[in-house]
Amino acid sequence: MEVVLRDGARYSLHSVLECDDETRTICFRIWDLRALSQADVAALKQALNDIRDREELSPAENLHPKLDWANVRVHYEDVSYCIEWHDRIWPKE
Repeated sequence: MEVVLRDGARYSLHSVLECDDETRTICFRIWDLRALSQADVAALKQALNDIRDREELSPAENLHPKLDWANVRVHYEDVSYCIEWHDRIWPKE
């Protein structure tokens, strides 16, 4: 899943950690791809296409040795839209 913010920033979403309706904020975990070359990203995409269970997403190093993640906190109104590239491993809830 990809999250796009109003400022144009785009993040590949790992998971949503928390939503707080009182403060109208979301904390989500993103894949940190900054250390990956284009060839690394291509290899990672292939590895992700082979995943059939969310449990296989951790630890990140199992998918690619340079892969990491980070947490992002934003207000609800900062999110412009989301793209669900693959829905087969998302929780039903």
